[in-house]
Amino acid sequence: MPVPTPAGGSSTDAAVKEQLAQAMNGTQPKFKAEFVSDNEIIVPSLMNPPVPLSQVIIAFLYIVPIFFISVFFTSSFMDEKVNRKLNILMSTPVSALDVIGGKMLPYLAFALVVIVGVTLALNGNLLLAIAIFTPIVLFIFAVYLMVALFYRTYKDQTFFSMAAITFITGYLVFPALFTGVNNLSYISPLTLAVQMYRGESFGLLEYAFSTLPMYLVFLLAMYVGVRIFNEEYLLSYGPLYRKVGDAIFLAINKRHVFTSIALLSLLLIPAVFMVQLIIVALATNIQQMFLMFVVLLVFSAMVEEIAKSAGIVMLLENGMLKSYKEVVALSFLSALGFLIGEKALLYLSLGILSDNLLMEAINDAGLLLIPLVAHFVFTSIVCVSTKKFGTKWYVVAMLLGTLVHTTYNIYNLKAAGLF
Repeated sequence: MPVPTPAGGSSTDAAVKEQLAQAMNGTQPKFKAEFVSDNEIIVPSLMNPPVPLSQVIIAFLYIVPIFFISVFFTSSFMDEKVNRKLNILMSTPVSALDVIGGKMLPYLAFALVVIVGVTLALNGNLLLAIAIFTPIVLFIFAVYLMVALFYRTYKDQTFFSMAAITFITGYLVFPALFTGVNNLSYISPLTLAVQMYRGESFGLLEYAFSTLPMYLVFLLAMYVGVRIFNEEYLLSYGPLYRKVGDAIFLAINKRHVFTSIALLSLLLIPAVFMVQLIIVALATNIQQMFLMFVVLLVFSAMVEEIAKSAGIVMLLENGMLKSYKEVVALSFLSALGFLIGEKALLYLSLGILSDNLLMEAINDAGLLLIPLVAHFVFTSIVCVSTKKFGTKWYVVAMLLGTLVHTTYNIYNLKAAGLF
């Protein structure tokens, strides 16, 4: 039944009434993630399927107080660093894990209380809410733990805390807005919260896909935190790349270097996955399709090459690798560890994204089984070049490896007819 537009009504009113009429008749347009014209009016709740703005806002009500709690945690840690109270704890028989866990536990408990309180206030499913938001809490605390350990000035802490809020908010909120539109939305646990408040169900596979990277990032952050928990590192100054590099070097077990490098590449997969998601979100703002794909491919390849080569380069910088044979062997193990982690995440993704046309096309082209030799070659180019010319040329070597990696990906995409 058509809804009449009152005389003198604006074009916005007319557009809304037209979409209301379409919703009543079941003929509302399908939602598409694409640019719209300036004069086109969209009512998210009337799309098919509806864009879950209200549910995303409800889910974000959990996140805001957790941000405040995590900032208090970081400030408390920074206060003890600046006032050298941590030095006293380091001189006691208490382990680094006990110190970090003891500092974090009260704030984690407070965050859990917030989850319970918000859920009860909103009449949500308490156990399900705890299951959904616990990994988010752990992920946020993992990020802020690194902020607290990497920096020793309040100025740096404030800047990177705000940067962390921006990064985490984008990672959580942006995919959740596409709940019901595309299964890629499951990369954010907020999608599960949206479904909970819609009264929709989800399976264990979707839960694992959304939350497993966050659990792994928390475990990785705790491991790195324990390894770098020493007075020399905590009280030193330096730019971000230097602090990260030193943390990677300290995280490597010097008695089991080969195993450590393989595990480091494997465990960095969740972090690489999250950074690449941010790259995707930023690249989609580029309206020129060809340029968008180039930016996406180049920066995604760059992130992977940094993840695979960082540990080896830090060993080179600290003089622990004397021969090219060691560098090549470690490049292979790093590529192997990265491939194993990548495949594990990929197969988990395919269990959810099997209906995604892009994934099906890539599967048909054989790109799901990225050859181990390709990762090995890319990593070897970076690490061998760094060994030959010195670590001061690492950026150039990394860019060279990225160029070869990107060329390889473009070739395969062309073979699949996607580029």
